Amino acid sequence: MEKFSVIVFFVALAWAGFGCDDRPYELWLDSACSPGDQEVIRDSVATVNAWTRENVGEALIEIAGIDDVDHTRALTDEMLNPNSGKRDFAICLPREEIPENQREKWEPLFGWAVQSGNIILLIEPLETNKFRQRILHETGHYIGLGHVPKTDPRPAIMHAHPTATADGYTIADTELLCGNYDCKGGAR
Repeated sequence: MEKFSVIVFFVALAWAGFGCDDRPYELWLDSACSPGDQEVIRDSVATVNAWTRENVGEALIEIAGIDDVDHTRALTDEMLNPNSGKRDFAICLPREEIPENQREKWEPLFGWAVQSGNIILLIEPLETNKFRQRILHETGHYIGLGHVPKTDPRPAIMHAHPTATADGYTIADTELLCGNYDCKGGAR
């Protein structure tokens, strides 16, 4: 009877989708993002999806819509928890809105993201290409990529301090993608 219970448990988990990715990941845009920033975010997500379609065979991110984000909660542990059951947002949080008790942690950062969790974009006056590069980097984390190792001298969006142009992902980035997903033909 005990073996039967264990089998039923695992069948129920599989049936419920435990451990399975719900892809594409649904990303919402913060209504505080300017129309120009929203356009750059949408364009960057299109770049991610073209890249993942080419290598993995599917788009991994879907822009679900635009909604309001409570910026007073944006950097709290609850909002940063990707398992909180809330929508995943690309959050446009100006540096001046960072709460006093969070400044030491957040002001030095360009952004933050975890797989299928919120993307925090700390906005300050940035040229479009730098903002796009930041979004490509953070959406890379959003789909589960870590950083390209510091010892890898090749240009990459996914270096801790991106060394590639804002135009797109590089061979080093693609190798990282293929290490996380089943790529169709390996790295390009």
